Amino acid sequence: MNFFHTPSPGVVAITGASAGVGRTIAHQFARAGWRIRLIARDTEALEEVKQEVEQFGGSAVEQTAYGSSSVSQYK
Repeated sequence: MNFFHTPSPGVVAITGASAGVGRTIAHQFARAGWRIRLIARDTEALEEVKQEVEQFGGSAVEQTAYGSSSVSQYK
């Protein structure tokens, strides 16, 4: 089954959406008409991806993820 093309596209959240595989997946969902939540750390790149998604016919909301590179805070 090709889940990008369903009779009734839904909503999908994509982490790492500002580059690479995440960006490519966002493009694929956009072409199929899905509503997309774009999540990544790079705010400027997310805005670019949002514009690309809209050009492909999808709709998107971007969300900047704030993370820490230090694992010690979770111990």
